[in-house]
Amino acid sequence: MQSVGRDATKDITFTVSKGNAEEAVSCIADAFDISEDDIICDTNVAKVSVVGAGMESHPGTASKMFEALYEHDINIDMISTSEIKISVLINIDSADKAVSAIHKAFFPEE
Repeated sequence: MQSVGRDATKDITFTVSKGNAEEAVSCIADAFDISEDDIICDTNVAKVSVVGAGMESHPGTASKMFEALYEHDINIDMISTSEIKISVLINIDSADKAVSAIHKAFFPEE
């Protein structure tokens, strides 16, 4: 994800597996000639996604996902969307609860 930063800068956010976090920070610092202290690396997040090729033709998918998280008091740190996927970053402690809540929202009979 890219967003407008501060002082005419851009904020770029991406995810890597937790095991690659240190290497990613080091590579970014080297590539952009910046201090590793200027890079924020949060390893206490989980990425939860809803994926499906039919999402474009089924409006309301995002709202159903967000409502399920809201109803279970799960705070969303970041949101990323594409034509076939909605992903959220949440606190890792809420991951299991989030997956369960989203699953129930889309498959209430199971």
